Amino acid sequence: MRQLAFFVIFLSACSKSNHDFIKYQDGQQLLTLNATDEYGQKIPRPTVQMIAPDSVKVGEEFLAKIFLSDSSEHFIVAFTDCVLSDTLSIDTTTFQLSGCRSKLFNKQDTVFLAFRPQTAGVKTFQPIKIVTRDKRRVLRTLDHTFHYKVVDN
Repeated sequence: MRQLAFFVIFLSACSKSNHDFIKYQDGQQLLTLNATDEYGQKIPRPTVQMIAPDSVKVGEEFLAKIFLSDSSEHFIVAFTDCVLSDTLSIDTTTFQLSGCRSKLFNKQDTVFLAFRPQTAGVKTFQPIKIVTRDKRRVLRTLDHTFHYKVVDN
């Protein structure tokens, strides 16, 4: 009986962990589960909310706050200047996203953007890659962009 108990404990220790569906390459997590769970089922993604003015004058500061709502995923970090790729990866220690050059300032789950537009018109902000982590510690990315209007003085 005792041997059977040890055998069951041994088998349970050798069974697949919850993180076997996460793939790694060169020490980085491949971001392959952005829209699905480990069983391939589609999952609800967070809603990206933004607080920002509808318009700003040329040369004045545009300030925006971006955050997630309606989500069981937690905000980790956000980037811009990312290359287009089907196989992004992330360093799970530094949270540096491969192919991205500019890390955005964030504090308490909110990204803060501030810039001074120099020309009038309706503009589109460059794509933002938001990295999230769920309760099982799976990292995922979410893309976001927005439009803003710049008016002459």
